[in-house]
Amino acid sequence: YTYDKMPMITSVKIPAASEAIAYSAHSDKLVVGTSDLIGPIWEGSLVILDSTPQKVKNIPIGEGVTSVVWIGSEDEKVACACDDGSIQIWNITGVNECVQSLSDHDDATVSISYHPVDREILSGSWDRTIKIWQPEKRTTTTIKGHTAPIWDVDWNIKSGFLFASASQDKTVRLWDKRQQKPINVVQSTYGSKCVTWHPSSEHIISYGDDIGQITVVDLRQISNQLFSQRVHKAGVNDLAFDPHTSEIRLVSGSDDTTSSLVSLQRGVHLQHFKHNDFVRTVAWDLKKENKFSAGTRDCSV
Repeated sequence: YTYDKMPMITSVKIPAASEAIAYSAHSDKLVVGTSDLIGPIWEGSLVILDSTPQKVKNIPIGEGVTSVVWIGSEDEKVACACDDGSIQIWNITGVNECVQSLSDHDDATVSISYHPVDREILSGSWDRTIKIWQPEKRTTTTIKGHTAPIWDVDWNIKSGFLFASASQDKTVRLWDKRQQKPINVVQSTYGSKCVTWHPSSEHIISYGDDIGQITVVDLRQISNQLFSQRVHKAGVNDLAFDPHTSEIRLVSGSDDTTSSLVSLQRGVHLQHFKHNDFVRTVAWDLKKENKFSAGTRDCSV
């Protein structure tokens, strides 16, 4: 979709349900993590799309994929979180191969976030723990505190230390990786399903919950919410701030089969876009302004 009139540019069919998408910061590529949702043990793949968008590669993964991030400065690697609790790092140039598998979670790993400066992977799991991985050093730090499954984690890229987590325990927690206890806890009425930092701010976050409400908070004054509204009729699965503006503009995806655009530039402005199935993941194009993609359970992006 483009922002001005939001026409759909194109729709691409992929081999299985689209559970996670991520644009590269260095090229026009988009990686899609899929899961076939068949039987007791799900299988998935990494699908690489170019700007056309045409499918460039389809790399089978032995497990269902829940989250994806690009690693490296030349798009040579992709990390994916899997429903068996592992994190797999794949070299996607030349021969496609899994070059490292990180396994320490006791349940599904459902979210990962990559810090490009410190080269650390942050992961959140249904086992209620957060882990910070340093793949090159092969070290892991475990952080505990949530009392229910974790749905989402996100680094603050502006900072080398801060990250956020969202959990079914009705909290969004803000952490400093140098400490074992959260530096702040934002209480929610319902289970928190997703959280994201504004890409140009250390203070602004947004989170979505089980009933479709989206909240934007300035952490310097948590009691004064910048935005809080039930945008969707079902749970919010993913949120993404527009990286091309310092203003507050974000896109969301929901189990109500819609994606929505929230803009606070000139008052509150909402736009909704209908899909054919659950919208599991959304992402802004990091190279082209006013363009985002949505991944859905009907095997399309």
